[in-house]
Amino acid sequence: MPITTHTCLAVTCDACPDQLLDDEFLPHYDTPDEAIAAARRLGWHVLRGSRILCGRQDLAHQAVFDELMPDEPQPDGQLVIDVEEAG
Repeated sequence: MPITTHTCLAVTCDACPDQLLDDEFLPHYDTPDEAIAAARRLGWHVLRGSRILCGRQDLAHQAVFDELMPDEPQPDGQLVIDVEEAG
């Protein structure tokens, strides 16, 4: 019997070591599109830049969301104050 190598994909959260489980087993996928579709189907967050987050709600996971958010727009003429510099 020959031994062959098979390359497959599994999904792991970008903010913690949790892996995407389906019915308590670790599924493997043939393509990134299959893995992303499974993550969405199982309620994980698929973000831009191929970032994937599980459903935990803690500071580490919030930091990933915050990192991807654009800067808040400032109304014209409003002075932006850096709180760290001002304090």
